[in-house]
Amino acid sequence: MSERNETEVSANQVLFERLNAARIEQEAEPPKKRRTGRRWLVTGIVTVVVLGLVGGAIVIANNLVRDVAQDSVKSLGASAGATFQGPLDVKIGGDWPLFQLLSGSFDDVRVSAQHATLRGVPLSFDVRAQGVPLDPKKPAKSVQMTTVVDQDGLNEFIKPPTEGGTLTLGDGVFGYHEEVTGPFGIKLGVQVSARPAVSGTTMTLTPVGAEVTSSVGNINVDPIVQAVLGKAPIPVCLADRLPPGAEVKSLTVTPQNATIVVDVKDIVLTGDLLSSRGKCE
Repeated sequence: MSERNETEVSANQVLFERLNAARIEQEAEPPKKRRTGRRWLVTGIVTVVVLGLVGGAIVIANNLVRDVAQDSVKSLGASAGATFQGPLDVKIGGDWPLFQLLSGSFDDVRVSAQHATLRGVPLSFDVRAQGVPLDPKKPAKSVQMTTVVDQDGLNEFIKPPTEGGTLTLGDGVFGYHEEVTGPFGIKLGVQVSARPAVSGTTMTLTPVGAEVTSSVGNINVDPIVQAVLGKAPIPVCLADRLPPGAEVKSLTVTPQNATIVVDVKDIVLTGDLLSSRGKCE
C-alpha cells in the first residue's frame, strides 16, 4: 500500500474515533435531563416565595383585625359615660381573628378592669363573652361576669341587711351589726355572722354566730343570742347592682374581698353592660 493511502486511512480512523466518543458522551448525560432538573428547581423557589408572601399578608391582616376589634371593644368604657372610670384591657381569643371576622362573630372576647370605679363603687371585674356577633345591636351568645369588691366597696355594692348598718368581710361569712330589744326594754347591740347563699338575683344571709356587744351587766344574754340565731334567713336583693338579665351563680367571701360571678343573658358588648342595672321588686 502506498504512503498516501496509509495517511488517508489514519485520518479516517481518528475522525471515526472522535465521533464515536462524542456519541457515547451524549448518551451518558442527556442535555434535556439537566434542563428539566433546573426547571423544577426554579419552579420550587418561585412557589416558596409566593407562599411566603401570601402567608405574610394573612398574618398581617390577622393582627390588624385583632387590634381593630380590641380597640372597638375598649370603646364601651367611653360609651358608659361617667358610670365607669378606669382603663379596660381587651383580648380577642383564638389564633385567627381574621377567619372569625369572616364567619360573622368572634369566638371569645375578654374584657377586664383592675382598680376601676363603677357607679362610684371601687372594684375589679372580668367579663368573658362567647359568640360575639359583628352586629353591635345583637347580643352575645353567652356572657359571664366576675366582680371583686373589697371592704371599701362592699357596702356600696351590696345593701346591708339592717338599715344604717354595714357589712364586714369574714371567712366564708358576712358580719353585720344588729340592734335588738332585751329584758326590761333595754336596747342591745349584737354582732352577727351570717353565711351567704345566692339564687337568681337574691342573696340570703343565714345567721351562724352572734355576740352581744353592749354592756348589759348581769343579764343573761344566751336567750338573746339564740333568738338571733333562730331567725329566718334574711333576703337581700342584688338586681339593682347587676346588669338586666343577670343571674348570680356564685358568691365567695374571704376576709380580703367578696367575689360575685353572674351570667348575663341578651346583652351586647356596649356601655349598657357597665351602665344598665336591673330593678328590685
